[in-house]
Amino acid sequence: MSKHNAPKYKRRWRDPSSYYIKYFWRYKAINRTDNTIQSCPLWEKLNLTIKEAAEYSNIGENRLRELLEDPRCTFALSVGNKKKLVKRKLFEKYIENTNWI
Repeated sequence: MSKHNAPKYKRRWRDPSSYYIKYFWRYKAINRTDNTIQSCPLWEKLNLTIKEAAEYSNIGENRLRELLEDPRCTFALSVGNKKKLVKRKLFEKYIENTNWI
């Protein structure tokens, strides 16, 4: 074989099973985390996210965000700069004492 006909690089043979195992393992690891995390019922949680509070109280998410932005809101809990949580027990008291939201 002359120099001109020789390939520029040698192809390495890849074992297809190692490729499959590597990506299958990643997929399996993602699913493993979903199976281990179990959430407790909403009525047992101390703090609720906005979506959970909307589901729990049947009040819209946008309206809850407006209530949480009010500086006089007693049931708002800020985590960092952006995340807002709802203190469930104080939120229940607020709903019991309020006739109109």
